[in-house]
Amino acid sequence: MNSRSKQILYYILPSAGGLCVTYLYNIVDGIFVGQGVGALALAAVNITVPFITALVAISTLFAMGGSTVIAIRLGRGDKKGANDAFMTALVLTFLLSILLLIIGMTFSEQIARLCGSSERVLPLAKEYLFFTRHLQSLSF
Repeated sequence: MNSRSKQILYYILPSAGGLCVTYLYNIVDGIFVGQGVGALALAAVNITVPFITALVAISTLFAMGGSTVIAIRLGRGDKKGANDAFMTALVLTFLLSILLLIIGMTFSEQIARLCGSSERVLPLAKEYLFFTRHLQSLSF
């Protein structure tokens, strides 16, 4: 294996590991909900997975782009530019998390219906979306 392949693996493995941990969270969440609350609650968790996955993708948008810009600027020796890029990414991530929090809390019923929730699952899906969105925005 040449040095370029090793370098690619050096970057790919942590990235893939991060995704595995993210989805491991979903699996463990499903296990706890299914065992603790029941099948209907597990259906609510699973019906909202597409929306939660979209939120994770959106929330990492500024973090990944910002870290790329920061790395490029640090590579050029531009510490002030790297610091500016970091602050911009941090502020935009914070503002985006506030916006997504408001959307998730305000439109949880519409989002659950859009995800395909039935009338039996709807109350649990709304509650799960409300609290999951709230907790995810706090983790930014």
